[in-house]
Amino acid sequence: MTAQAAPLPADADAATAQSVSAPGDWPTWQGNQAGSRYAAAEYQITPSNVGKLQLKWAFAYSPNDNDAPRSQPAIVGGIAYFGDTNGTFYAVDAKTGATRWSYNLASAGLNPGQTPIVQDSPSVTHGSIFFGDTFGNVYDLNQQTGKLIWAKNFDN
Repeated sequence: MTAQAAPLPADADAATAQSVSAPGDWPTWQGNQAGSRYAAAEYQITPSNVGKLQLKWAFAYSPNDNDAPRSQPAIVGGIAYFGDTNGTFYAVDAKTGATRWSYNLASAGLNPGQTPIVQDSPSVTHGSIFFGDTFGNVYDLNQQTGKLIWAKNFDN
């Protein structure tokens, strides 16, 4: 069974259309809605050359002694999307490691005086990034700008 993306709205732009599904993308946890954990477009890494891979860049999270990162990245259109334990969500260029934008979860105002931890790996589709935090909040950020579209608490 192959998972298929929902149809795009009539007003979707080309960047949004491309973000729905492109070879090499990993738009959600385990790679796709079916959870295949398989990237069919990957053919350059083989058992014979995997030992020759070299680090291209590294990302340093803000220090937080209370917790380890809980968000695995989604990669769409060459951008890695992930969150940290200090309530920040990032869009980072997957080739260079340069931060494209970041969003502070506390700015949504759902848990005043507390620091939400990005709990879940994001799902990227139709120009939006969806993910949750440790307080039961779900966020929808604009994929291109990182601006908040909506946030709601689902844990009462």
